[in-house]
Amino acid sequence: MKSWVAVMLGSTLALGAFMVSGGERLAPVYFPQRHFALTGEWSNPRFTGDVDSDSRVIAEMRDVQLILPIPARFTSPPQQISIFLILPSQVQGLRGGGGLVLTWTTRGVFEAGSVRPGERAVLFQGLAGAPELTDFVNFTFAIDAREMSQALRVEPIYEIELR
Repeated sequence: MKSWVAVMLGSTLALGAFMVSGGERLAPVYFPQRHFALTGEWSNPRFTGDVDSDSRVIAEMRDVQLILPIPARFTSPPQQISIFLILPSQVQGLRGGGGLVLTWTTRGVFEAGSVRPGERAVLFQGLAGAPELTDFVNFTFAIDAREMSQALRVEPIYEIELR
C-alpha cells in the first residue's frame, strides 16, 4: 500500500565551492536528473499495533549516479581527503530534527552509511587523484510519518576536508 508521502532529493547547484563549518562544500551532481520525486510505502502493509513501526514510511532511490567535482587544490598535487555526507538539522516538511533516517549503499568508490538530521557520516576517504569522484548510490529514507508536516525536501550537503 503506497502512502501519500513524497520525498524529494535535490541538489542546489553552486558555481564553485564555498566554505562551511566543517569543511569545503561540494556541488553534487545527481544523474539521471537533478531532482527526484519519490513516493513512500508504509513499512508494514498491515496495522500491527506497534505505533513506531506502523508510522514508518520507506522511500527508496536505486542506482543514482552521484558525481562529486573535486576542487583542483585537492587534486594537483593529489591529497589525502575525507568527504562527508551531512543531513541538515532542519529538513523541510519535517517537524523538529527527528523522524528521518537516510541510509545508503554504494558500488564501492564511496562508503555505505547512514545519517539523521544534524549528523554527518564519512562518504569517502582516500587520495583525490581525479577532478571528480563518482559512484552509484542506493538511498533509503525511513520517515516517521507522525513528524511530517508536508512533503519532505531532503538536500544532503557534501563536504571535503584534508586528512
